[in-house]
Amino acid sequence: VKVPGSKSQTARGLILGTLAKGTTRVQNPMLNLDNYDIAECCRRLGATVDTSNDEEWVITSPGLEGLKVPGAVLDVGNSGTGFYFLTTLAGMLKGKSIITGDYQICYRPIAPLLNAMREMGAKCTSTRDNELAPLMIEGPLEGGHTVHLNGKNVQWAIGLMVCCPALNGTTTIKFDNLGERPYANLTMDWMKVNTLVTMARAATAASPPRESSARRPISAWQCSVSRSPTCSIRVAWRLPSPAQKRSLPWPRK
Repeated sequence: VKVPGSKSQTARGLILGTLAKGTTRVQNPMLNLDNYDIAECCRRLGATVDTSNDEEWVITSPGLEGLKVPGAVLDVGNSGTGFYFLTTLAGMLKGKSIITGDYQICYRPIAPLLNAMREMGAKCTSTRDNELAPLMIEGPLEGGHTVHLNGKNVQWAIGLMVCCPALNGTTTIKFDNLGERPYANLTMDWMKVNTLVTMARAATAASPPRESSARRPISAWQCSVSRSPTCSIRVAWRLPSPAQKRSLPWPRK
């Protein structure tokens, strides 16, 4: 039995590959519309993303210093993960970027992330003045800050966790109660494996044994800068069967 790859893992590979200078290879990516939309947004930021091979996607990027303000809107489609990642990534650039998505994305809450980015020096504006997409993001973000986020939605933090190590200084993200810990751990594990950052978890009180609760409160993730000039990322996931791939509705790019 062959199982499809992971949408969440593939999305993180695309974003990290866009941030990293050099060539990144994501093996056995999840072939779905969300990831194709994220790939297109990465292209608009200045990375070259080759998705022609279903077994391996190749991202070639000039690194953060070489990325550019997009000449077109960053449209994430229906990708919530892409929405939060790319909003933060746009804030890393000096200049204005417009980010939007489909109807659902335009009503997806993002105010906590926008407030954290404002505390770090970015300008974040909702075109409808309701803290929802479409958004205009103007960077750059500055490191060395401590920001607070409500932990009920870890996706508000994943973009900061990935992007902040590229900033000068130490950025601390504090949660009231981190309720989606597996997704935070997934992001942290990617960065540990690829030596992009050293992260330390700190609990406000004595934590119970791991097996007693998968959702125990975590107060902070502290991200310390540890830059890497190149990054080669590989993910081992099984692909859908050939019959499943032939039935996919989107074009190969």
